Amino acid sequence: MRIILALLFVCFLQGCAGSMDEQIDEDLGLDFTNVCLGRYQMDLIDTMEMANVMYGNGDISFYWKDLHEGKEGLFLGDDRYQRWLDYVHREKGNDSYYQVKSVPDTQIIVGESFFYDEFGSGSKDNFLNGYFYMDFPEIGKSVNLSAIGGDYHGVYPAADKVYKRKYEDYLRDISVHPKSMRYLPWPHNQLGVCLTPEFTLNVAKAGGETHYRTVYWNGKNDRFQMLSKVMRNKEELNENYGMAQKLLGLFASKSLDLAGRSGRLFLSDARYAKDGLEFRWVTTDAKVGSTARPYIELEGTVDMANYPKLKQVGMDARDIIVIMLKTFRVRENGLVGTS
Repeated sequence: MRIILALLFVCFLQGCAGSMDEQIDEDLGLDFTNVCLGRYQMDLIDTMEMANVMYGNGDISFYWKDLHEGKEGLFLGDDRYQRWLDYVHREKGNDSYYQVKSVPDTQIIVGESFFYDEFGSGSKDNFLNGYFYMDFPEIGKSVNLSAIGGDYHGVYPAADKVYKRKYEDYLRDISVHPKSMRYLPWPHNQLGVCLTPEFTLNVAKAGGETHYRTVYWNGKNDRFQMLSKVMRNKEELNENYGMAQKLLGLFASKSLDLAGRSGRLFLSDARYAKDGLEFRWVTTDAKVGSTARPYIELEGTVDMANYPKLKQVGMDARDIIVIMLKTFRVRENGLVGTS
């Protein structure tokens, strides 16, 4: 309701026909709903649904797509455990699999493959990939987290006779992450990273977070994407700012501060929608290595062809975009544990 009133106020300033009371009584064909976006929240057009989400923190990653199918990071139905096994077996094409025990409330499977570089260095290595399975029987859903391993875990020379034990010890060490997965339907004020409208990685400290990305869309050209990325070094930060500078030379822009962050908003005609407008907002105050001040992009498209009544009263996509963006904010306790 708050965002609808803001739209009506814009309409009033632009001299739309009719009184404000008449406008409020009229169905504008547009409504909004509040969604969680990692450590943030925002009001989005209510016909949009989450299409996918990606998250990583250096040790584990979460990737999920398709709310209704449940074939990747989130599994649904009575056969969800078998669906998870099928997913694990097709994910990396490993040569063999085995189960790791002694981790309460969490199933762990490791995929193993062997690589011999006969045309290069001649190295022989064992590659291991770990997968965590957390089941929530009360709602008939389960979640997969994949071990990342980075540069130090998951690749072992063939001469290492205890490589499996080393990797299993590593998996047990990082099992704190799947143990932190909670079924917490939005809205809530819990700590951590809200991954989906139902599941939150309920951690007190952000240590190691690298990225969060999600996409919402409605199948009718309206689209929204958020990217939050912790910058590893100045070079990476400058590269992202360099892309923003290129946009600055191509499209109209304005300074716009959101969620206590400085940023710039870029607008351009939509490529695939005659009455659409594309937007991209980027932070200009990100700090290297900071989980409290990551680099953030908010981008998407609003197609006015979906809202003929708003067009009739003189409003355009820019009005919707700016008012929608201004609802972007830190969710309660969202940044607790960041630095």
